[in-house]
Amino acid sequence: KKPNEPPKTQQNLRTKKVVILDVGGDRFTAKRTTLHRFPTTRLGRLVRADTIDKILENCDEFFPGDPPEYFFDRNPDNFPAVLNMYRTNKFHTTGSGCALVLQKDLEYWGIDPYSLEACCALKYFPEVDVSQSEKEMDLKAKMKAMEQAEEEDFGSSTLSQWRSWLWNTMEYPWTSNLAQFLALFSLSMVLLSTVTFIISTADELQKDAQG
Repeated sequence: KKPNEPPKTQQNLRTKKVVILDVGGDRFTAKRTTLHRFPTTRLGRLVRADTIDKILENCDEFFPGDPPEYFFDRNPDNFPAVLNMYRTNKFHTTGSGCALVLQKDLEYWGIDPYSLEACCALKYFPEVDVSQSEKEMDLKAKMKAMEQAEEEDFGSSTLSQWRSWLWNTMEYPWTSNLAQFLALFSLSMVLLSTVTFIISTADELQKDAQG
């Protein structure tokens, strides 16, 4: 055996023509030469790895055999589009699912999003921007809700519990039947006052017109 020659088992792995890729329980079969087309991606590095350590740097589990099988603990939804890129040299998305999930998948598989074909890129990049904005707005809403809950935390004593009940009754009509009744009563009083004011104003206008 030569000093720098890799172990026999690793040499055998690199001569296998077909590999199995298990992504989140979904198994895909591909030719090793197909995955060599993009050597800087995760799959490209995987099929060029010549030691177990290097293989496990690019997948979560490895099962030597004929053919060898590589396991990735990932959601498989976007993987058919990823694998199809190796087969066709063109990258098209499936057109379904969250753009941010696809963005994370592309990062994991080592694929440049700018390699997307124009027809898919025109849809993908705006969706990423919109999804990111919605995510930030949702985060701000959650932070605001947490701050509000902290401000309205009156404590755990008996007096604090009464204060919390009174606050919820006056501020949040949906918290109890009494709160709903008080809200409707308050609204009715406002409407009654408004109608009374309108009627009294109308009477004064009539008197001015007559006199």
